[in-house]
Amino acid sequence: MHEYECEVIIENEVETIKTFAFTVVEAIDNLIGMTAVQDIVNLTQIDTGKHYPFMGDIKLLRQMRSKIDNEQLIYETLINGSQEDSSINKPH
Repeated sequence: MHEYECEVIIENEVETIKTFAFTVVEAIDNLIGMTAVQDIVNLTQIDTGKHYPFMGDIKLLRQMRSKIDNEQLIYETLINGSQEDSSINKPH
């Protein structure tokens, strides 16, 4: 499991919070679940120093996630269906 330092918008201010996840996709999912987070700016994986600027639409992601009622499916996809290496563009 990795530690991520996350720049987010909370109460219209940039704040830095931490989350723990196996992948950056799971870290983003963690942030999506935090209702106080209005937007995501950047994530940094602490052990590698790798930066992940967030270019997505948090409102759309929350809307899509709310339509999924099988939490186990989400968990399995986050853990098994996400690759953070050179195979990221390969079909899963």
